[in-house]
Amino acid sequence: DEGLLPAAALGEASRIVRVHNTNTRAILLATVPVGPSGAQVDGETSISGVPGTGAKIDLDFSATQGSVTGQLLPSGVRREVLHVAAGDDYGAEDIEATLLDAGQPTVFIAASSFGLPSDPAACAAALAASPSLLRRVERLRGAGAVRMGIVDHWEAAEIKSPYTPFVVMVGTPRENETRDLDATCVFMQRVHKAYPVTGSVATTAAALLPGTLVHDVAKEPSEALRIGHPSGVMEVQGAVQDGDSPQLTRAAISRTARRLIDG
Repeated sequence: DEGLLPAAALGEASRIVRVHNTNTRAILLATVPVGPSGAQVDGETSISGVPGTGAKIDLDFSATQGSVTGQLLPSGVRREVLHVAAGDDYGAEDIEATLLDAGQPTVFIAASSFGLPSDPAACAAALAASPSLLRRVERLRGAGAVRMGIVDHWEAAEIKSPYTPFVVMVGTPRENETRDLDATCVFMQRVHKAYPVTGSVATTAAALLPGTLVHDVAKEPSEALRIGHPSGVMEVQGAVQDGDSPQLTRAAISRTARRLIDG
């Protein structure tokens, strides 16, 4: 619409747009539906946590492995124990975690490690209501950031790298739930009301990679991985190649988009 790419050819239904994520310095591919007047906006695709419907845009994040740290598994292991510094109202603690970098570096822990419920809405509400819990999460995030090589000391994470990494608390959904994984994300010292797209890439890679904490609690996906979050369910098509140096080979998700402001 802005003329950054040539107009669609007659009969062309979509265009592939290469997008540079400046936060992670990675390239993702967006398949954008087009028509004679430019990008299509109207459509029937709906997304949990987003009002209305729109034309489907497919985002391929398979090239975002090691987006910040250079490796899918920044610490070289699939799960480990992080030593988390003591706070004002709790002592030092050791928390089992999986550290993974795809789309966005992420620290995964079991929600039960903090005494929280697996259900994302309940987990998010408990976190949002407790500044003390959020401070514990920030100390955990700092420990993960050090282990990933993002900062040198855990105290520096909040100042030097407040966005990266994310922290995601996971659990196993109840049998009657139509999702494969419960996940609640904390980023920028706040609870995400839904789920970040880049975080879903790391979550999918972790869920599909044997030996990770996330793989152990997730149900076996039938097709796309269904990630339950505080506002609904997000589906991600994913695939990994296992081995000594595992690789993310597919991570695709559907989104919608519309112009919010011009000028």
